[in-house]
Parts: sequence; structure tokens; C-alpha cells
Amino acid sequence: MAALTEHSGPAPTIYLMAPANNTQNTTERRPYFTFNASAESAFACTLYLNGTGYGYNSSVENNTETAIRANATLANGDYDW
Repeated sequence: MAALTEHSGPAPTIYLMAPANNTQNTTERRPYFTFNASAESAFACTLYLNGTGYGYNSSVENNTETAIRANATLANGDYDW
């Protein structure tokens, strides 16, 4: 689940790019989560994994591939983002 913060106007459309669904990661404990968003202007975005905040980017640009790295070590398991 990607969550938006500090955004005014219509909600942007967010495309989750990586990791792909059902990806199993056994090597990188603080992976990057990559997305692209279509919006009227720059905005801030918080990365949530299973409902808990794991990262933040204060200046996501329109139609630009953006990555947020998990700010804490992740255990093996399934995560919704």
C-alpha cells in the first residue's frame, strides 16, 4: 500500500513497479520499492509495508520513477505495500 501525504488537489495515480508481486527476496534486508506516479504537481509519499511506515520521500516528481528504501531491516515474509 502506498500512501500519500501532504497533497492537495486530485489524488495522483500510482504505478507500483518493483518489487513485483510474489517476489521473494532473501538477500537484501532493506530493499528499494520503486513506483511511478502521475499527478498535477510534486508531492510527498510514505512507503507503508503491512500498514507500518518504512520510508518517506518529500518530493516525488510527476511521471518520474522514484524509489524509497525500507528504513529498517525486513524479516523474510510476505509484505503488502
